[in-house]
Amino acid sequence: SVTGAEAVTTSDQSTKADVGSNAHITAGAINMRSINQQALDSKAEALNFGPAPGGGAAARTEATGDALVTVGTGAQLTAGNIVLSAKNQFDKTYYQNLGQANLQSASASVLGVTALLSDTEVGTFDDKFEARIDIASGASILTAGNNDAPGVLRLEAFTDVEALDKVGTGA
Repeated sequence: SVTGAEAVTTSDQSTKADVGSNAHITAGAINMRSINQQALDSKAEALNFGPAPGGGAAARTEATGDALVTVGTGAQLTAGNIVLSAKNQFDKTYYQNLGQANLQSASASVLGVTALLSDTEVGTFDDKFEARIDIASGASILTAGNNDAPGVLRLEAFTDVEALDKVGTGA
């Protein structure tokens, strides 16, 4: 006999911070952040017993989605300090942190075969996993400062991925 188990986990969540077209914002400080945090993990077990069993387990995880900051056409941002930040984070360590295998096989047989597969995709060809800041044509971002109190302009976009698998086998 042949048996199998497959665990599939997917997520396509996104976050967006947006200054609309022709918006005018003047402040002491402007801090816009788009932070997208995804935590996914999956677990599958293949247990095979008999004279010649076959089986397998697969754990498939896919995370897409974006962290976006946009400043629209003709928008004007003016402040002493301006920080625009996009962060896209993915964490696949739940079972690892518990000290557990997310793929496990156990068998008691003479001629048994077991296959284990873990497949994690963070972003795909058609749907990227990204952090991005888009500043449209005609937008203005101005920091005001002087030598005594310098202005700060910081644009930061980054992705952070941590994905771990642990496989356990037993007879």
